Amino acid sequence: MNLAGQKGAHPGGVLVRVIEYRIDGGEAVRLLTDLLDPLTFPAVELAALYRERWEAESAFRQIKTFRRGPAAVLRSGDPPLSGKRFGRI
Repeated sequence: MNLAGQKGAHPGGVLVRVIEYRIDGGEAVRLLTDLLDPLTFPAVELAALYRERWEAESAFRQIKTFRRGPAAVLRSGDPPLSGKRFGRI
């Protein structure tokens, strides 16, 4: 996989493993990973972990986007601004 032009791109590209699977016979899902050894990292296990990861990401999004209230600021992309409005978290 060539990441040229992306911040921190590896000059020679990155070797990835493609894991393709279906959930309940539906649309194909393709997971790209740099965990290349299928014995150490079985595809079934990675697919299950990927699903768990996105369940957690969805929960974090729910908290950050919808439950914080209109005035609360939870984070900043700029470290000097982090925590200035409501104190450090």
